[in-house]
Amino acid sequence: MPTQSKSPPITLIGGLKVVSEALADMADASKKLSAREKRVQALVTELIRIAQGSQSMSSNLLKIQIAMQRENQVFTSVSNVLKARHDTAKNAIGNIR
Repeated sequence: MPTQSKSPPITLIGGLKVVSEALADMADASKKLSAREKRVQALVTELIRIAQGSQSMSSNLLKIQIAMQRENQVFTSVSNVLKARHDTAKNAIGNIR
């Protein structure tokens, strides 16, 4: 007949030790979780900063694009005026001949 191993009887002190160890494990897990939460929060903050920088860069690029369009319009206008003056002078000279 096989012998059954008897587990030691649970005492109040033994139970308190188990509860104490469980609480210590929970505290350690809480510290690790807190550290992870801090790392995640830091990453989220960094992503927000990058996104804001990206928006700022997009805004700056849009301002540059608008400025370039205005400069192009001014150049085109001046070019058209100069061409009209040149054509007028050329026609006047041609009419004199």
